[in-house]
Amino acid sequence: MLRYLFHGVLISVLVGGWLVKQRADRAETCEQRTGVLLVGYALAEGLTLFGGVYLLMTGSTVLFLGGLLVFLLAFQVLPVQSNDNR
Repeated sequence: MLRYLFHGVLISVLVGGWLVKQRADRAETCEQRTGVLLVGYALAEGLTLFGGVYLLMTGSTVLFLGGLLVFLLAFQVLPVQSNDNR
C-alpha cells in the first residue's frame, strides 16, 4: 500500500517540480527565483523522506534511492544562479 502511495507522491512531485520550473523562469529578480526554487527542493526532499520512512518500515531501499535520485536531479533541473543573468 505504501508503494502505491509513493508513486502518487512521485507523480505529484514531478508535476510540482515542472510548475516550479515554469514559475522560476518567469521570476523577475534573482531573489524571487531563489525562493521559488526552494519550494522545488522541498518537494523533492519530501519524496526522499517518504522513501526513508518506507526504508525504515520495510527494509527495502528501492523507494529511498528513487527519492534520492529525484532529489539530486532537482539540483540539476532547478539550478540557483548567483546573479540576475539567466
